[in-house]
Amino acid sequence: MPSRPHPDENPAMQAFITGKQADLLARAIAVVRDCADADLAPTMHRLAGTLGTYQLLLAHDACRDLESVALKAGSTTADIATARADTLARLEQIAEDLPSPDGSELTA
Repeated sequence: MPSRPHPDENPAMQAFITGKQADLLARAIAVVRDCADADLAPTMHRLAGTLGTYQLLLAHDACRDLESVALKAGSTTADIATARADTLARLEQIAEDLPSPDGSELTA
């Protein structure tokens, strides 16, 4: 499950959050794909925070993992490219599995 709603969340607020998740994931995928290596760590840190705010916890974790690789001393360009590809695959899978705001599964 890509999203974990808070059990005490107001239904209207949960509907708002759920309604924003698909667009946010699409934007996150673009950011991960297009971000320069030199800007990757701080960008992934901010992106992970945003994804977590919108209850996209698996996407948050994927971005934090990429941030860790970008910050790791000795990470090569190849290491970052591999981690970026892994993160993109994870985000794309989360987006594919995301239910629509009405509770049904989104279809591609």
